[in-house]
Amino acid sequence: MIMVTYRAAWVPDDDSGLTFDELEAPVVEWIEQMSAEAGVAPILVVNAVQSAAGPGIVAEFGRRYGYTTPRTKDHPASGVPVLAFRPTLEAFDYAQQLARGSALCVIEGMSFPLAMWAAEVGAVNLLAPAAAAPTLDPALKKDLDSIHFFGRQQRLVWPR
Repeated sequence: MIMVTYRAAWVPDDDSGLTFDELEAPVVEWIEQMSAEAGVAPILVVNAVQSAAGPGIVAEFGRRYGYTTPRTKDHPASGVPVLAFRPTLEAFDYAQQLARGSALCVIEGMSFPLAMWAAEVGAVNLLAPAAAAPTLDPALKKDLDSIHFFGRQQRLVWPR
């Protein structure tokens, strides 16, 4: 099992018919609440600088609190609430690193599905907060646990 060191929430890419503002508003509200509870400013993680430009609630969030990308030269400290906007695998991994000990909220994009991550970490679906978190099939969970275990062992034997 993955050791989760942050609170998690997400908005799945589910063709709900909602506008961008309707999808983004609960994400910004949730991450700002986590930020207020922690007493530390949040940050926006995007795939590229261009992703933070433009109109919209998430872009405004980035202008207000700042944003970063996996390729940003000056990385912010970890342990802050993170909003990840339609991340690639690289940006998602970076967002998780920054969120350690705090909170991570992800707006899923169609190119990188996150339902398995949401199930593994018990992420709250902000479009349906009262709904139970997705669950993994027990056989799949056993296989994932095995991959995590042997992956750690391999890193101990063959460091990069």
